[in-house]
Amino acid sequence: MTTELKGKSIILRPLKKSDVPSIFKYTKSAEIPRYTFVPSPNTVENIETFIRKSHKFARKGTTYIFGIVPNDASEVVGTLGIHDVSAIHKKAEIGYWLAKKFRGRGIMPEAIGLALKFCFKELKLQRVQAPTLPDNVISQKLLKSCGFKYEGRHRNYYRHRQRIKDAYMYAITREDYRAMRRKN
Repeated sequence: MTTELKGKSIILRPLKKSDVPSIFKYTKSAEIPRYTFVPSPNTVENIETFIRKSHKFARKGTTYIFGIVPNDASEVVGTLGIHDVSAIHKKAEIGYWLAKKFRGRGIMPEAIGLALKFCFKELKLQRVQAPTLPDNVISQKLLKSCGFKYEGRHRNYYRHRQRIKDAYMYAITREDYRAMRRKN
């Protein structure tokens, strides 16, 4: 399993069984499943299974799920996943959610920044992509602010809530990431 990724105001860390109550509490919001693949309605059993599977996938090196813990909180208030890690193609896909009461504080941009550093420095990837549902404008703005570039609409990209849906694809390459870091 991966270690903690420490930022200025948050820590990204592997999920623990003790995170089940906070994840359950925050994923009950109707807007979390609206744009994510979090089950709706969610159950304690689903979350426990999700955490067990996250450890199994991390050992395989195919998916890394981090709990987002702000320095001023004692619980996980969101998650960030690095999915479909391909050592052959040197790419992965990210997805995330954050509890509503913690939004607007810079937590998610910092979490994405820590995840990108992990992807490009530790995993040695060349590309990280992030599909969004076409109406998820907030996530699209967030990705752009983190250096991702819009690459187009992918038709019939995934199944979400029993419907096949398009996705707007955003991506950042290792070169984009390096250029962005030089500017800042």
